[in-house]
Amino acid sequence: MANCITRIELSLSCQNIPNMDTFSKSDPLAVVYQTNSDGSHPQELGRTECIKDTLNPKFVTKIPIDYRFETNQHLKFVVYDVDKDYKDLTHQDLIGEARCLLSKIVTSTQQTLVMNLQRPGKQAHGTITIISEEIHNSNTVVTLQFSASNLDKKDLFGKSDPFFVISRSLESGKWDPVFKSVYIDKTLNPSWGEFTVSMQTLCNGDPQRTLLCEIFDWNKSGKHEIIGSCQFSLQDLSMSVGKSWNVVNETKRQKKKSYTNSGILNLQKCQIVKEHSFLEYISGGCQIGLVVAIDFTGSNGDPRDPSSLHYNNPTGPNQYQSALLSTGEVLCHYDADNNYPTYGFGAIVPPSHIPSHCWPLNGNWSNPEVHGIKGLLDVYQQTLNHVNLYGPTNFAEIIKQAKRIATSQSNTQSQQNYTILLICTDGEISDIDNTIDEIVGAANTVPLSIIIVGIGNADFVNMKRLDADENPLLDRRGVRATRDIVQFVPLNQITSQQNLASELLAEIPKQMVDFYKMKGIAPNPSRIGIQHQETLSNMNPYTAQMSAAGAAALKY
Repeated sequence: MANCITRIELSLSCQNIPNMDTFSKSDPLAVVYQTNSDGSHPQELGRTECIKDTLNPKFVTKIPIDYRFETNQHLKFVVYDVDKDYKDLTHQDLIGEARCLLSKIVTSTQQTLVMNLQRPGKQAHGTITIISEEIHNSNTVVTLQFSASNLDKKDLFGKSDPFFVISRSLESGKWDPVFKSVYIDKTLNPSWGEFTVSMQTLCNGDPQRTLLCEIFDWNKSGKHEIIGSCQFSLQDLSMSVGKSWNVVNETKRQKKKSYTNSGILNLQKCQIVKEHSFLEYISGGCQIGLVVAIDFTGSNGDPRDPSSLHYNNPTGPNQYQSALLSTGEVLCHYDADNNYPTYGFGAIVPPSHIPSHCWPLNGNWSNPEVHGIKGLLDVYQQTLNHVNLYGPTNFAEIIKQAKRIATSQSNTQSQQNYTILLICTDGEISDIDNTIDEIVGAANTVPLSIIIVGIGNADFVNMKRLDADENPLLDRRGVRATRDIVQFVPLNQITSQQNLASELLAEIPKQMVDFYKMKGIAPNPSRIGIQHQETLSNMNPYTAQMSAAGAAALKY
């Protein structure tokens, strides 16, 4: 009998959490982990956005999870006060945590569970509310744009700083926030930029579900003042471009007999489009090719020294080998020929006496490919025997070469090819401006994604800058990247090989779909999958485990 699996999503909010900051309120972020029954071996399922200056956050980001009827799924919810880089949780203040079974949430009244937040050695302070709702699958996305006019003035010495929050109605009668706009300074007639949200997130696939749009006046203190609200459904929006709604403040309406509204909300755009998925492109024959670049700079240390990052340890793979294995063993299932162009950078390659920032490890510029993961690991080890580690750590030439490879392959409706560049490096980047220029150019025109694995314990500040999850990259001409194509993963923060594969490849599906969407290329009809000589059944257990983990990462 097949397992009973239902895809659900969790919505999180907190109430009356403690204030961890001295001169302002806490900046909370929530993380959801799945653990063993005793709370050990936590695996992160997802995290919310960070909300500034509030003790009662209502998070917009949802956490998806597969609910399995036949299994006890132990969850841990941890809330942090974030001071700096939200990706690194080791230096954030713990606000509190709570634990429960997923079945406890889905069987609670109105599928809503409230728990106290606990801190070791501290009295419980604050609560977390978890709401679960089944996901009705949909690849449909909705692009909306709103403006407003004649909003109420809320600031004593200026105008309002308006932003809006859209929430969807729940069966319980409560409202669940799904989107929050940016605020616009000092205006009573804002025009917000367009935004895109999945139909599943907006209304869980139900176009008649009631939506609430609340307009607030933003305040630095976090005490945002309500200007007013209105309600509609996606069905209303789809038939109402150009329509307006009264923004009503219920408190003012009850106090003033002559009250009409606190402004007007105007719908500028509503576009509903069914998006294609990553798996549709793969099943239609899109090929994913892997290009590898390895750091041979002197900061890695002498490969003969056991402390070197390039040391060939007989008891297990070094960090470079782990990164190559984790990525290659996943992507080999999507590459028809399993041949990988492989390059080095940062070393002096005899007979030259100057450092090279891009050379083929097999010494063959006309055919820089090696076959399979074994060929990749072999050529890496051979290279250590005949180059002189040097420096600096430059990426621009490697990215240029990957762009040449990506653009040399046909990318038409009938023939689709996508390239992933894996860069393994131990050092802080030296040519940051040139690298950003190359990345922005690739993001806008080339079927390419870049995975950077940080080896060792360097600071990697600039690598985090390249991983532009929040702010798109700008090149020196002021051109903005239209796609986020870089994923940076510091290996020293990964707890297992399974997590490494997931972290490395988590963003690839969206990046690839975004490229083909930008080019107007749809998936081809599904066809028979690629056959490979090597299967999971004849891999060693170490390799097979990573392949399964990586395939799971790409699935979603």
